[in-house]
Amino acid sequence: MAKILITGGTGLLGTNWALQMREKNEVHILSNLQKIKIEGICTHDLDWENKSNYEKLVSSLSPDLIINAAGFTNVDDCETQFEKSMKANVIVAERVAKSASKNQAKLVHISTDHLFSGKSSFNTEQDKTLPLNTYAKHKLEAETRVSLACSGALICRTNFFGWGPFYRPAFLDKILEELKSGNVVQMFDDVFFTPISIPCLVDVVNILIKQNETGLINVCGNERLSKYHFAVEIASAFGFDPKQIQPIQASRIKGGTIRPLDLSLSDKRLCGILKSDGISIQTSISSLKSDISYREEVQSLGKIFPYGRHHVDKEDVAAVTRTLLSGVLTQGTKIDEFEQHVCDYTGAKFAVAVSSATAGLHLSYLALGMGSGKTVLTSPITFVSTANAAHYCNGSTRFADVDNQTINMNFDEVKNQLVQHRDIHIVAPVLLGGASDGIPEISKLVRKYKKFIVEDAAHGLGGSYACGSRIGSCKYSDCTVFSMHPVKSIAAGEGGIITTNDFEIYKALLRLRSHGINKLGDKIINVDNAYSDNDLNIWYYEMAALGYHYRLTDIQASLANSQLSKLERFMKKRRELVRNYLDAFPAIENIEVMQSVDFNRSANHLFIASIDFEKLGISRNSVMRQLRNRNIITQVHYIPVPMQPFYSNEKNNLEETIPNSINYYKKALSIPLYFDFTDRDQQYFLNCFDEVLNQKKNQ
Repeated sequence: MAKILITGGTGLLGTNWALQMREKNEVHILSNLQKIKIEGICTHDLDWENKSNYEKLVSSLSPDLIINAAGFTNVDDCETQFEKSMKANVIVAERVAKSASKNQAKLVHISTDHLFSGKSSFNTEQDKTLPLNTYAKHKLEAETRVSLACSGALICRTNFFGWGPFYRPAFLDKILEELKSGNVVQMFDDVFFTPISIPCLVDVVNILIKQNETGLINVCGNERLSKYHFAVEIASAFGFDPKQIQPIQASRIKGGTIRPLDLSLSDKRLCGILKSDGISIQTSISSLKSDISYREEVQSLGKIFPYGRHHVDKEDVAAVTRTLLSGVLTQGTKIDEFEQHVCDYTGAKFAVAVSSATAGLHLSYLALGMGSGKTVLTSPITFVSTANAAHYCNGSTRFADVDNQTINMNFDEVKNQLVQHRDIHIVAPVLLGGASDGIPEISKLVRKYKKFIVEDAAHGLGGSYACGSRIGSCKYSDCTVFSMHPVKSIAAGEGGIITTNDFEIYKALLRLRSHGINKLGDKIINVDNAYSDNDLNIWYYEMAALGYHYRLTDIQASLANSQLSKLERFMKKRRELVRNYLDAFPAIENIEVMQSVDFNRSANHLFIASIDFEKLGISRNSVMRQLRNRNIITQVHYIPVPMQPFYSNEKNNLEETIPNSINYYKKALSIPLYFDFTDRDQQYFLNCFDEVLNQKKNQ
């Protein structure tokens, strides 16, 4: 097994080369700025400014082969960043060559096809060079220095194409993305090159290495194509309409960095060595299409897959920008507009936008008379704010265990608590993941006991009940509280919404939201201070009760308004992703779906897997860390609130008082679910999930 060191290992060529060589070789890559981890490949973070560190690393690794794929390849930026180009394209190349010679390693140096004037076709290795820009001049200088520093180096002039990692999409990726979106793709029909796919490039170089070839060799395709015709070939090969490709002329574009119009290289020497007719464009493209999993892995490199993420588009940015430029950033009309849109969407009579869902819970409890000597009954499986808000009101909290199937509050447990504890003033069911299952039955029960109901629907915007009413209609509650945290159904940066059908509650919420100052024509108390000549003083306001500063800004409301207009689109995508999970889970051992709910009605904020970690003999922490090594971030929703130090009571045995919640907590893992999570992303995750969970079986 050969030991291979690849410089520029996080670039387009370096990552692909590493992945293609890892199966039969010990592969090491050097990472400068971009930090990535690739299964089966050793990554070394290295600052190229520190010469001694590089020399020490090469000396300690003692590689058999060094592939120098490092470089600064942005032609325009090389013109304006001369020193950076010189270091990356010349100094680094010379340093790599010297270390290869010193450590007796075979060296492959990757050069470019930009070295000629562009006035002739199929340039050979012996043709006179005439670089037109800084990038080309530096690459040519690098060839000279590499040859002097390492006489046995193989220097490859080439123009390659392939799949790019997430953080650096390749030319090919951009073409296909535009075609997939149905857009017209403009490509030059007067710029020519001889492209070769990276898999073919790697295969050819491997042959050259085995045959101990040295010196300068053009490693390229055997066809001279315009950029336009290349894109047409790509479109046809991947099933798109070639008519989407539109020809334009580079020669008509004035200004900018001077580039050669003809970059085509001759493969005559290469064909002689290989004893073949060369690499056709069809062969190159076929090599890329042959292994879809390879493509997925490359394109996932560096991409982070969180359990949840917001989606912001140009419409959202434009909406916020309009507000920023309007001169009114807070306490303007955008709040009223947003609240009305929420009412229109949910069917509630009133909506109050606040700074967070936590603020919404706090104000809802206060508006319903929560205070000292009174208790809120809620679920143990929730974020701490559902319980904390009761203590903000000088009240206390009790917990009713969850149902084993839905992971929402258990009906019988709620009933037992209501029978035993008369101090329960509010029941706050939590719609975990946005599922409303069991809420109507609990509502009927709570009404029977003449208690108030506040739905913690932080996860629930966009979902509905079995009857068809939307969550937030308050058909089953006095107040419903939503969140607009970035991972929720819609994002406002931060923010919350309270809906209610009771006008008096609505008025109380408005007062409490803004310092307790009266709203909606509340009776003036200090009449003498309020009026002048029987006319209400225009500056006058009264604070009749203690309130809070829980307002939302117009900036946030503008974003939320724009997001709300896309909510049904968001919900459709979430349902599709959930269906994919439901279809995929039976084929993966050792995982089950945690919640047995109607996912077609749920807002699907979370998708929670149930995993028996104890049975697997692997800790949840280990699973989560291994997934993080693959850029997948999972989460646990939630640690049961009674386990928190603030709420813990040594006299209570939680295994007995909330057994379902404890059992849930031991097995729960929230996995990625968000609008921009593509089918390809989801399949990558599922493959990684299966691999991590069933690693012992596969060993």
